[in-house]
Amino acid sequence: MKRPAILTLLGAGLLISSCSSPVDPAVTARLQQEADAFNRQSNAVTPSGIRIDSASASGARLRFNFTLINNGKADFDSTIFAQRARLDVLGSLQTGGNAAFFRDHNVRITYTYYDREGKLVSAIEILPGDYEAVPGAS
Repeated sequence: MKRPAILTLLGAGLLISSCSSPVDPAVTARLQQEADAFNRQSNAVTPSGIRIDSASASGARLRFNFTLINNGKADFDSTIFAQRARLDVLGSLQTGGNAAFFRDHNVRITYTYYDREGKLVSAIEILPGDYEAVPGAS
C-alpha cells in the first residue's frame, strides 16, 4: 500500500513541476536589478512617513516591504489604506515605465506595509492582468 502512495506523490510532483514554466534568466536578472536598486534606498523615509525597508526578487516575483513609521495599525482603516496604496502603486508603474515589461513577462509584485510596531497593515499584490489598467502598458 505504501508504494502506490509514494508513486502517486512522485507523479503529482512531476506533473506540477512540468506545468510551471521556467522564468527567462534575463527577466530574473532585471527583477534582481530592480530589487537591488530599491535596496540601495533602504531606510529612507518619504515625506508621508513611509520607510523603505527592503525588496527581493524570486523568479517572476518582486516583493517590496515598507513601514509606516508614524502609525500603528489601529490609527487608520487598513482597507482604505490598501485601496489608496494600490492606486498609488499603479500610478508609479505608469510613470516608471516598467508596466509593459512586467505584464509581458507575467511578473507579480507584492507591496507589503507594516505599522511602526511591525504588524502587517496590508499586502497589495499586482498581478499581470492588473497592468492593463496602467496607461502605456497595453
